[in-house]
Amino acid sequence: MEDLSEKARKKMEEGDYETALDLCRQALDFEPTNLDFLHLARKASYNSGNYELAKYFSKRLIIAEPLNAENYYDLGCLELMIFFNYDEAIDNLKKAYELDSGNKEVFYKTGFAYKMKEDYETAKQYYEKLLKGTDNKILLAHTNIELGMISGIEGDFYHLFKYLYKAEQFFPELPDTYIIRAITYKEKLRNHGKALKQLRKALKITKKESYVYYMFADIYYIEQNYEKALKYIEKAIKLNPDDGEYHFLSALIKTELCMFIGDVLSEMTYAVILSEDNDLYRAYRSEAFIITKEYQKALDDINRAIEIKPEKASYYRIRGDIYNGMNKFYDASLDYLKAIQLNKSGADEYTDTALRELYNGCVDKLYSEKQMVISALAGRQVSVN
Repeated sequence: MEDLSEKARKKMEEGDYETALDLCRQALDFEPTNLDFLHLARKASYNSGNYELAKYFSKRLIIAEPLNAENYYDLGCLELMIFFNYDEAIDNLKKAYELDSGNKEVFYKTGFAYKMKEDYETAKQYYEKLLKGTDNKILLAHTNIELGMISGIEGDFYHLFKYLYKAEQFFPELPDTYIIRAITYKEKLRNHGKALKQLRKALKITKKESYVYYMFADIYYIEQNYEKALKYIEKAIKLNPDDGEYHFLSALIKTELCMFIGDVLSEMTYAVILSEDNDLYRAYRSEAFIITKEYQKALDDINRAIEIKPEKASYYRIRGDIYNGMNKFYDASLDYLKAIQLNKSGADEYTDTALRELYNGCVDKLYSEKQMVISALAGRQVSVN
């Protein structure tokens, strides 16, 4: 057993989590309650991204060590941050706190679970008690940030900024306060100048936060400063290439700069791969495929977008455009008509008048086709006679 334990730990250090997990399982076949291997198996499962298995081993650890607060904390964090099962998270975190009331991180996470559950009053109670119950400056900073974010959600921007200021007193090197202010100025107060000022302050603290560069890019994109937007989104993607939203914004910027359609499609494809069920990414890539006249690919994308969000009028307009390009005027006319029906408020990107023009254009084409068929049949009849 010691030999297996040593091998498993070595594989963990090397980052070979799958092999470490296999070694742990071999050991647990002989000793199902061996705590050393259960802990290693849980960690290896988590690090390899097999969260269901990590949860399974966390539950086995609770059975094997029912008085170990860490086991309940680990399971609570899994339920909270990975599975979004907030009630289960709260139950486990509360149990962890009962067993170890000195761990204020557990108290903080419980408040966070209530916040994610949108029970803001209970979350505030936890956070306010925590402010009086710890002298950990990092924890105090994050607690003030959470209280500020709840204030922001409730539309109380005065207290949002007040809590962010308090957080900075405890931990001035934290970029989060400036990022949250920037988001608030951009999204809620519509003040891009102040948002950019906060982002510049965040950059003085860290150059490695990809979201700061993304926000710069987004603001410059909105302001139609596409060259600057491209510069910042490229930095964001370099720091975090696995965020579909970054690639999507890059595609939009490159479209505005009239860059090669292949570059736009490449960015759109990255976005779709990283977020397969995002209807917006599918719809935009579909329109890019229309430009390259790859109608079947465009159709596959927009059909998936419609599956995800069937109430979106513009998606039927896009599919109508595809069918139009494929000379399937009857199918196109049905989709344009559907778009008109869904777009009664006129809130979508195409006006009702524009949609009716597209629909009428298809009807005219269908009528022309019908006349051509009638003429062809009449011609054949004449020649036979």
